[in-house]
Amino acid sequence: MPSYELICAVVNYGVASKVMKLTNRDGVVSSFASLATGTASNALLDILSISDIRKEVVFILVEKEYVQEILDEIITKVKIYKSNHGIVFTIPIVFPVNKQTLNKEKGGEDSMYNSIFIVVDKGQGASVMESANAAGAKGGTILSARGVAGGETSKIFEMEIEPEKEVVMIIASHDITDKIVEQVNKDLKLDAEGNGIIFVQSVNNVHGLKE
Repeated sequence: MPSYELICAVVNYGVASKVMKLTNRDGVVSSFASLATGTASNALLDILSISDIRKEVVFILVEKEYVQEILDEIITKVKIYKSNHGIVFTIPIVFPVNKQTLNKEKGGEDSMYNSIFIVVDKGQGASVMESANAAGAKGGTILSARGVAGGETSKIFEMEIEPEKEVVMIIASHDITDKIVEQVNKDLKLDAEGNGIIFVQSVNNVHGLKE
């Protein structure tokens, strides 16, 4: 059974189509793009090449043996190596496609970063980022469920996200991940039923972040 990784590319508005053109090839299982809003502070260039403008996020599920080749194509095509051109990273996926489950397995021990996903009611994304920034986050991306073309719901790892929800994605180093999760959980009261959910994945092959 092949193993998979999820390639996530956060790019400037209008660039997702260039990335999507690269997905019509062997090794790509599925892909979709979503509209998003960058939510970085003025200290953006310290860590994330995302500003407070519209962004697009492309998710590509790929057989592991093709990941590096596709990553290289994205980095070259979108010029990720340049400032303010976006970020790209991968998330290990263990389960076969279409299984109704979340990946709970951590990435490799050499992974330096985590992706934090927070699903909240529409309009709460800014509050999530305010809380996360207070805990040390340097920016993030808010995805609107309505931004996904061709459907009334979006899915993160086969988890349906209703149209009135927002998904906040933050890339953070291991040493501040727990602090961010605890702060957001406390401020948004995510332990209370119906207030939202939060989960963390280790990420690999991170490009476009600035230390």
